[in-house]
Amino acid sequence: MRQPSRFRLAQEEVYRIRKISLDVANAEQKGKELLHSEKELRAALTLAQGQQAEADVALKAAEEAARSEGSDPGVPILLFGNRQNFGRPRPTKQ
Repeated sequence: MRQPSRFRLAQEEVYRIRKISLDVANAEQKGKELLHSEKELRAALTLAQGQQAEADVALKAAEEAARSEGSDPGVPILLFGNRQNFGRPRPTKQ
């Protein structure tokens, strides 16, 4: 069996090094994209948290206004004690 020539070994080594270089460049680009996505997601989270805080304040004010006005028998008053279940269907009694 014939041994690979030095030239062939050198070509393979150059190919391997170029592939590593390309892999590093791709990884760097992906890292930049992920950092950009993280910044966008953090900004969206901060915005959502601010909106939630504003909604909590508005809800509390509405609840206080409903309590201070008393209840009108013709108008049902909805109380949202558990905000985690907001928007979910209520369980039916069987």
